[in-house]
Amino acid sequence: MTRLLNKKQAAEYLNVSQRTIDYFRERGNLPFHVIGGKLVRFRADELERWATGRSSDTDSNKEETK
Repeated sequence: MTRLLNKKQAAEYLNVSQRTIDYFRERGNLPFHVIGGKLVRFRADELERWATGRSSDTDSNKEETK
């Protein structure tokens, strides 16, 4: 079973602030799940893919501008 993280744990996992987690979640950029209509949880494997995908996008954009 995949590990579910709360906001604080997700922020620590990605090495960002909790406010940054809110920023990306509110804009629909960060994968999350709502449990019971209230609890927000993040799957560690989805955060890993999201972070890896963002770093790849950034790297490819740098290459295009050279």
